[in-house]
Amino acid sequence: MSAPEIIPTSMPYPTLPNKELDLLLLLEHLLKAKKRIMTITLVFAVTGLMMVCLMPQKWTSQAIVTAPEPAQLAPLHPVLATMQALGVDVKKTPADVFNYFIKEYSSRSLFQNWVMTSPSVLKGLVDENTDAEQMQKAIVKMAENLKVQNNLDTKHPDNTPYQSWTLSYTGKDPEKAQQLLNDYTQFAIIRVRTELLDTLKHQLSFKINVEKEKLALAIDDLNNQRDTKIQRLKYALKIADAAGIKKPVYGEGLSAKDDPDYSITLGADGLAAKLNVEKSLSDVATINPDLRNREYKIAQLTRLTIPNAQFMPFKYQLSPSLPVKHDGPGKLLIVLMMSAIGFMLANASVLLRQALQARN
Repeated sequence: MSAPEIIPTSMPYPTLPNKELDLLLLLEHLLKAKKRIMTITLVFAVTGLMMVCLMPQKWTSQAIVTAPEPAQLAPLHPVLATMQALGVDVKKTPADVFNYFIKEYSSRSLFQNWVMTSPSVLKGLVDENTDAEQMQKAIVKMAENLKVQNNLDTKHPDNTPYQSWTLSYTGKDPEKAQQLLNDYTQFAIIRVRTELLDTLKHQLSFKINVEKEKLALAIDDLNNQRDTKIQRLKYALKIADAAGIKKPVYGEGLSAKDDPDYSITLGADGLAAKLNVEKSLSDVATINPDLRNREYKIAQLTRLTIPNAQFMPFKYQLSPSLPVKHDGPGKLLIVLMMSAIGFMLANASVLLRQALQARN
């Protein structure tokens, strides 16, 4: 009798292929394709070098300015002191002058007007842009390269000992960028000087007109008072004559209750003398000290002139600098980055080709 056949109750698990990477094998493939890898890496390095040579470089010149100190505004002090002493309301603090400079300097229209009136800058634009539309675009682009930045740390304002601003211009040439920043800054300084001095002249002229109007009104008021007094003296003289009072009453040892409206105690002779004196006053300012002071003040204001003071609306912490390094990454860094990219792509291409061959 033969042994019974044993039938397995379950199928055995299939053997899975080995999924582990053989690093040594991969390295061997890479070494075999080293010429290909070096060639691709060299191509990328040369490409990076060409990019560096063809890429337009940018250079940024910077200047750091702060609010003016007394030394910068010293040329204005004498005229400001005189104007304030004569009652001209002049409220020009160093902060006001500095803020006005920043406002004017940041004006795009002011920069464009300066470009159009600057022969050296305009000549370069005409040489590079023959079309009017292209020139306008070039001027707008130049205006965009001019930056004004507040250096105040908004998150920690108390940590900043003083407020400063950075003025910068970015150009294609370091010397030209520095020159343009310096020339435009000088133009803005002259613009601020002219406008502030014109403002002082307008304030002085306005003050003179106001004082003259006040003086004219005061003189008219005193003339009206004098005319009224003359008329009252005439009435009092008629009353004194009608009453037969020739001499002053108090001069004869007598006393009388005087009329509150028309005083007759001086008598006809005294009233006539006083009336003649009042009529002889052609200029009421000669006996009024307040009017004489006003006339003197107007004369002083009229003689005051606003000089062409060469003050500075700011103080340099850093004058326009000559850039020693162009903006963006350096040449060597770009070449190294392109070489690294080429090396990685070359290795990836070798491994990918090997993988496709093994699969086939």
